[in-house]
Amino acid sequence: MLDIVLNVFFQRLCALSAGYKHDTGLDHLATDLVRGGAYATVTTFSKLTEDVLAETGCRTETLEPGGRVLTMHRALSQVQSALQYYRRAPRPQLVEKLVEVSSELMACGIAPRQLLECEGLSPKIRDIGLIYAQYDALCKAGSLDPAARVELATKRLESSGLVSGVHLFVDGFEGFTKQKYDLLEELLRCSAHMTVALQLGADKTLYTEQRQTMERLQRMAQRRGIPVEITPCTPVERNRPVGLEGLAEELFDFRAQPRQQADGLHLYTLPDPQAECELAAALLRQKALSGVRCREMAVVCGDVESYGPWLSAAFEKYDLPLYLSQKTDLLQKPALKAALGGLQALEEGLEHPAVLDWLRCGVGGFSRDQLDRLENYCFRWNIRGGKWLQPFTAPTCGYEKPAADEGEKLAAIEQTRGQIAAFLAPLQQNLQACRFGEQYAAALAEHLEEISLESLLDSRCKALQQSGRGRESAETAQLYSILLGALEQFSAVMEGIPMDRREFFKMLQLTLRQYDVSAIPPSLDSVQAVTFERLAAMPVRHMVIVGGREGLFPPEKASLSLLSELERVSLETMGIELTQSALERVWQQQCALCRAISAPSDSLTVTCPRRLADGTPASPGFAFLRLGILRGAEAQSGEGLLDSLRLTAPKPLFSLACTAAENGGQGAAAAAFREVCRDPGQKAFLDGLRHYAAAPRGPVGDPQLVKALYGGQIRLTATRMDRVSSCRMSHFLQYGLKLKPRKEARFGAPEIGTFLHYVVEHSIPDLCKDETVKPEALAAKYVNEYLEHHLPKGQVEARWKALFRQAGHMACRVVKNVWEEIQSGDFRPVCFELEFGKGGHLPPLELQEGSVTLTVGGKIDRVDGYVRGDTLYLKVVDYKTGTKQFHLSDLLYGLNLQMFLYLMMLQQADLQKVLKACGNDAARIQPAGALYVPAKDPFVSFQPGDDPEQVQKALDKELRRIGLVLDDSDLLEAMERGGTFRFLPVERKKGGDFTAASCVASAAQMGRLLRKTESCLRRIARQIAEGDIEATPYRTGREDTPCRFCDFKEACHFDPTLKKDKLRFLPVETPARVHEILKEEEEQA
Repeated sequence: MLDIVLNVFFQRLCALSAGYKHDTGLDHLATDLVRGGAYATVTTFSKLTEDVLAETGCRTETLEPGGRVLTMHRALSQVQSALQYYRRAPRPQLVEKLVEVSSELMACGIAPRQLLECEGLSPKIRDIGLIYAQYDALCKAGSLDPAARVELATKRLESSGLVSGVHLFVDGFEGFTKQKYDLLEELLRCSAHMTVALQLGADKTLYTEQRQTMERLQRMAQRRGIPVEITPCTPVERNRPVGLEGLAEELFDFRAQPRQQADGLHLYTLPDPQAECELAAALLRQKALSGVRCREMAVVCGDVESYGPWLSAAFEKYDLPLYLSQKTDLLQKPALKAALGGLQALEEGLEHPAVLDWLRCGVGGFSRDQLDRLENYCFRWNIRGGKWLQPFTAPTCGYEKPAADEGEKLAAIEQTRGQIAAFLAPLQQNLQACRFGEQYAAALAEHLEEISLESLLDSRCKALQQSGRGRESAETAQLYSILLGALEQFSAVMEGIPMDRREFFKMLQLTLRQYDVSAIPPSLDSVQAVTFERLAAMPVRHMVIVGGREGLFPPEKASLSLLSELERVSLETMGIELTQSALERVWQQQCALCRAISAPSDSLTVTCPRRLADGTPASPGFAFLRLGILRGAEAQSGEGLLDSLRLTAPKPLFSLACTAAENGGQGAAAAAFREVCRDPGQKAFLDGLRHYAAAPRGPVGDPQLVKALYGGQIRLTATRMDRVSSCRMSHFLQYGLKLKPRKEARFGAPEIGTFLHYVVEHSIPDLCKDETVKPEALAAKYVNEYLEHHLPKGQVEARWKALFRQAGHMACRVVKNVWEEIQSGDFRPVCFELEFGKGGHLPPLELQEGSVTLTVGGKIDRVDGYVRGDTLYLKVVDYKTGTKQFHLSDLLYGLNLQMFLYLMMLQQADLQKVLKACGNDAARIQPAGALYVPAKDPFVSFQPGDDPEQVQKALDKELRRIGLVLDDSDLLEAMERGGTFRFLPVERKKGGDFTAASCVASAAQMGRLLRKTESCLRRIARQIAEGDIEATPYRTGREDTPCRFCDFKEACHFDPTLKKDKLRFLPVETPARVHEILKEEEEQA
């Protein structure tokens, strides 16, 4: 007898279930049957298959998931030469899809011969048929595919006697494959009675598959001469809210009339998916507090994979247990990363991030400090490839000056490298000798022994167990077993199959991805988070559907099968009937959505994000809009509700309170602050947080701490002074805490600067001694000298030397340009590399601020002199390789003081010492100017045929000096003869006056500039001595982002939204206005 019972929504009578892992519906069924005094066995198709084969003595092994892809790979390899469409296809990527197609063909009862005998097959379908036939042959000769075991169990069912005289109840299915229909037919013949429950709605299109299933079951029974009875059932009355009654049936029925009855239905829009998940957790927590069991609530989503991390974080935040039925990627587990990390690093060319990721899994037992130092070294020298197998000889400091303990640092890093090479070198050599699959598996197994993986994982399991993380400990042990099993299968199945290292690695990864660790729910009473299709057959009182946007509600899932829809239709015309078509899949998804909507008995909440996680605008899905129309429920903004619910949970409440403490806060944040402050201990914490948010970062009030940070005697340079004036926190981090950014040892701007300085500062003095030598030849000499004697020995790549040689051509042009400038006037170089400081040409300038002594020093690249009467006029010259910008107004803010600082120090230094350093015996000295020389190759745009003279003028303009000179015509003529200025930043009008763009100053103005420099110097010294460490970044225009390129922004945490953090705006003033300001300051002083 066959009974077909229709529309049993919640009375689960099943003996066969759809096979969900940890199916809570089966638990409920078993409990209900036991309570009724019945004896029953609850099983699934796969479990019944194994029981039948075991009962009949079948000892044939079943292919594990990993074994299936390996067997398919072997089959593909064996027929590769006969293929057309897939002859050059990438094997690992293709194998998994071929396994899916073969499973579908087997489940539909299609034999390889049946497929290959069809006429007019495309090359693609023919290739699939050949591969499928070879796979089937390999399975029959060895371990059976799980789908093939169902067919074998069907043949042996009667002889097993397992269902003889048994009453069978089948529930939880919408349809069956050909194999399962065959098994059902045999079950019907052998059992005493079979009852099949189907959910069949009024919409014939939506429930097409269920109707086809009912009709096919009827035909099956009629063939066997077995009576059929169809019993429509009315669902058990559940006293659902009016707004939920009939909602599922009306969702896709466009004849349904809207009703203004939204009881039990709630629609919300929220800013993003994270907010959706938090609202779901907050709402369900409220239900749990009112006495609802967690297992009676569910979160449903069309894309659990994307929403999973957000849901996990939200439910943890609200202390609500969540069971997320989601397959994890085993390759991301630390145990397997430790096992495969060496091989992964080899595949990635031993790039240092891959090697370090592997070592951080515990391989080698290196300390965190060892790996951090190694990482910095690798980052600096770009360690990769064969460099790991060679001694590290390049200095740890790169191109910078080595520290006293440089040798010890390098020796420690080299020792670590040697231990790593002891793991990598044998693995690399063994893999190079491999040709076949089993050889690669053996080489990897040997590597696992060399790195003591078993011992490493055993120690980790014990540590996890001792720390109360038994679940993770069991998972780690299980992963090791999976790895060993996968290697054993690989060795057996892939024996004699030729492959290269990359193919082996990809196939091993693919094999391991087929497995999953047993995901035991942390609590039996947990909220279930599932997709619409996997919503378990269990009582649900409250349901939240997240992701109610277009594309997810209802879900739009494209088929990822190798077979396109056209190919499936084509096969169907040949008598090859496969599983669902694209249209049937849409109906199934809509049907699953309707079942989900019909599931909750008390409330249904649907949320929709206004934007996706990446900020892309999102639109409400059709079903979201349709629900609102059917029940007259207008979607509400969920932010207000979420804020109020945050006040009811400890963690969100405290988080809101902290926000209020930091930024003031209003509304919910202010309410949270008041609530948390009722606890004296929490209030003290929040008061401290509020004080921190408003309090400045400094100062370091204790003079002894200042002394400990900077030393008793602080050496100030122009660069350091600029750092103080631009941001005192940045100065504190760099010079007080001695923080250093991680840098690559590369030929960048600093290295170019050092290189060009070396060439220019050595070439120009020699040219001054012997003007007959060509500048280019002399520059080339020093370029070669630098390459031979000043580049670090060891891991300096050949391409870097080529880059230095290329820059050498630029250096030759710079030297020529500088020499042409010197020859164009009567100012002659009187001193090179003039140094102020201990052991220098001139003593440093000393300032005393409190208990701290500050010495100001520096080195002037070149000083040019010109004697007029009894006065020596001095021009300070500095070579700059970057894009130097000079604004006279910088001086007002204590910025770009370098050239004025040098002029001031020359003016204030002992006259005799200055004259001695300059080789002159004048009666006095006067500053004539300060200039930056652009040490670079200019870039100008021009077209073929342009006037060469105009092109040269454009080049000269790019190389014009930057700075300030005295507006003394005689001195300007001495600096550059001829009246027109190629090098000086000076231009004259037709009448002889200077243009507004000319960078000139009178003697009085120059004096005020130097006095302002001294004032800035003393202010800077005072700020350092007083321990001022405030973050004071500035901008000079609207587009400026001063913190963007700061090396210390991650440590500073400057935040303009906080009251204490404000950007300074330093406007660029015209030179005329600068002179006015300085004059006004002196008059007011």
